[in-house]
Amino acid sequence: MLPEWTVNNFVSTIKENHFKTFRDNYQIPDSIPIRLPYKSEKCYYDGVEGVGVYEQMLKVGLRFPLSSLHHELLKYLGLFVNQVSPNTWGVFIAMEVLYGAMTDGARRLTVREFLHCYHPDEIDKSRGIYSFVPKSPLLNVIFETPNSNRDWKSRYFILEGDEWMCHPGEMEHMPVDTTWGILHPSRM
Repeated sequence: MLPEWTVNNFVSTIKENHFKTFRDNYQIPDSIPIRLPYKSEKCYYDGVEGVGVYEQMLKVGLRFPLSSLHHELLKYLGLFVNQVSPNTWGVFIAMEVLYGAMTDGARRLTVREFLHCYHPDEIDKSRGIYSFVPKSPLLNVIFETPNSNRDWKSRYFILEGDEWMCHPGEMEHMPVDTTWGILHPSRM
């Protein structure tokens, strides 16, 4: 049973006519079914078949199907994709892009390298949702997340099935846990 949070008090304002824009702007393949949440479903609803996705996650750069690096992060932490806050996805993706740029594309960021600089931290007002906090001020690479969008909690939809988890051919190696995870203290 998921805890009661204010985030679950929001009803989605997304309409079906937004789906084409989402597919076009955020490269969601036609093979991944998108639907509106049912009346009682919330983004963090325990019984959702698929995954609840906030539009803000897409705005900060998260893409579906998930990349192998994003899979690895979720698998290492034992978390579900929407347990990582939208701004936190933005921090991780920014680090991924910066790392690639700094190495002229010769190397890709690894979860281990990222977690050398940042550690997950549960958000007090949203129990079960995590952000990434620098391990020290010297390791803080991303100084702020310039998002002041206060309406993101009411802009969510559902990706059905499991095609959102990974690119074709990767499923047997990298399934994403679709249950609500509790981060083990050793991972913090």
